[in-house]
Amino acid sequence: MPNQQEYGPRKYINLGVSRLWRPNLMRLHTHWRDGTLVFCLGAGVSIPYGLPNWNGLVLSLLARLDSFGDTRGRERVDGWHAYYPQYRRALGEWMMDHFKFEPVKLARVFAYDEQLKTKIRRELYAPLAPPAPGCPGRTSLDAVAALIAEGQRDGNPIPAVITLNYDDLLEMKLREAEILCTSVFDRNPKVEGIPIYHVHGFLPRDGVIPDQDLVFTESDYHEISSSGFHWSVKTMMRYLHTHNVLFVGVSMNDPNLRRFLDNAHAFRQERRHLAIREDYHIPDDKLEPAMEEIERKALRFGQEIGRNETKKLEQLRDAIRDVCGKAHDYDKKTLNSLGVRPIWVRDNADICRVLDVVRTGVPDE
Repeated sequence: MPNQQEYGPRKYINLGVSRLWRPNLMRLHTHWRDGTLVFCLGAGVSIPYGLPNWNGLVLSLLARLDSFGDTRGRERVDGWHAYYPQYRRALGEWMMDHFKFEPVKLARVFAYDEQLKTKIRRELYAPLAPPAPGCPGRTSLDAVAALIAEGQRDGNPIPAVITLNYDDLLEMKLREAEILCTSVFDRNPKVEGIPIYHVHGFLPRDGVIPDQDLVFTESDYHEISSSGFHWSVKTMMRYLHTHNVLFVGVSMNDPNLRRFLDNAHAFRQERRHLAIREDYHIPDDKLEPAMEEIERKALRFGQEIGRNETKKLEQLRDAIRDVCGKAHDYDKKTLNSLGVRPIWVRDNADICRVLDVVRTGVPDE
């Protein structure tokens, strides 16, 4: 790892609309060149293709249930229940917000559903059902696949990819690039090419769903995380202890992941892992709606406690920007305590630029 002097006098670099700290980009390039860089991918890399995150998946499945709450597998097959995934997700989210439900708790209704894997796959890929809507522009998953492919060809292979996602979008892109890979979803696999570890389970878009432990409900998470012997836990811990993990599209909100990071960072001073994060920033076109929302909340809270003071517009703008700065600082400190260095981007499109720099090196200007 180069020392601080080797980074040069310019500590920041502009990529797209983002201003990034040069030393972290240098670290990424060095890890890739040394063969120690491992990806950990989350729902954020699949969302541009229409796939829901875990919360959205739970809420969509709940909307398919019989109106009497039957959990034995009976479902409606008419109307929006079957044909409009965007409405299922929207109604499920409304139910969660309006009735103060928590998806983690509600997912327990599926604990004994023998057809759960089939239902999850159907709902997961529903937005991709023919004709596929496509995904305009280059995505972070495209950039990940390109970096893996180029590394394989140039002698800088990525040792492995850990994914928290069920889908096979990365495998499809790597095969299109003629890069050999193996989807790993259980212990003792026969690996050819780069292993793609699906630590929560694997639901390929086509073909037979393999027999496996699928981590979906709260009890599934508890069972897996409490065991230090499950293959997925051992895989996560091995790479967290021995490699430099780059988190892309991962919210970092999973308490089990934070526990694994705490364990790996214990007694270490060096923060060896990195996470690409969308910075806490309100663009000008979204500032006014944010102010209106805060005003409505303040009015409601003021009525509850008998206060009627109001903020001037300039004061409220400054307060929002200050809160964004505080959120940035809080998140940075939290990640640092887990041994993770954040790489802040102002726009998700700049994730591709960050990953390109991993391959090409940090430009001088």
